[in-house]
Amino acid sequence: RRVKGLSFFAFTHTCAGEPVQVSMKLEMRDAPGQLVAALRPISEVGGNIIAGLGESLRGSEGMVEVARSQLGQVGGEPYWSWYGFPSRVEWCAIFVSWVADQVGLISEGLFPKFAGCSIGEDWFRSNNLWQDGGYCPAPGEIIFYDWDGDAFPDHVGIVESCDGGTVHTIEGNWADSVHTDSFPVNSPYIRGYGSPGTNE
Repeated sequence: RRVKGLSFFAFTHTCAGEPVQVSMKLEMRDAPGQLVAALRPISEVGGNIIAGLGESLRGSEGMVEVARSQLGQVGGEPYWSWYGFPSRVEWCAIFVSWVADQVGLISEGLFPKFAGCSIGEDWFRSNNLWQDGGYCPAPGEIIFYDWDGDAFPDHVGIVESCDGGTVHTIEGNWADSVHTDSFPVNSPYIRGYGSPGTNE
């Protein structure tokens, strides 16, 4: 049912043979020139199930697949030229935007097109799609780094996976290439994460 821009969903999930009632809400609100939607749990019943559902609703598996297909690319020309730059620029954020564009998130208003890390972070924050570091992110979430502790993002990449203790990423402009990296979940260099909307 929908009430003032919110749609509420309730369903029963079976866990260990026991039915558990789960309630979710679809938050819909206008951002400049676009509609932002996000599913969020509103019931504490079956906490582990709710946490698992929240995990599955974050990120974008499609972005991970596209990012993997670019591993080994050197120089970033396909990405910064797509953005509109006539020559090379620092391209970590551009790579993330390019990947999002390949899966349709930018055209659907679910992801920003950004060339600067701080602009991307601001978009996720203003659309209530930001979460500070210190947790295990879902594949396809956007990881922002702060190398020097000045409270501004210096680098950005795409979460490939998280095994509970380590975050594995795919990043553009890593030594001028698309490369994998990994950091402890609680690394002081991880500033936080943006969670893309989803069309999947």
